[in-house]
Amino acid sequence: AQKMQYAGSIPFSDVSGEFKMPVAWAWSAGIAKGTTDTTFEPNATCTRAEIATFLYRAFGGTLK
Repeated sequence: AQKMQYAGSIPFSDVSGEFKMPVAWAWSAGIAKGTTDTTFEPNATCTRAEIATFLYRAFGGTLK
């Protein structure tokens, strides 16, 4: 994941600075989605279920 980069734009108005590249990568890879169509809430606390979902999506829908 550290080698992957995303050069396109993202639809989130609340993401900037050091958060922009990792959020753009996770969004473009389908791992993370915004809280709405235009917000991501990068400072929000993730629940255990959200982290499990991120891991599930990052491993292609399987946790073998």
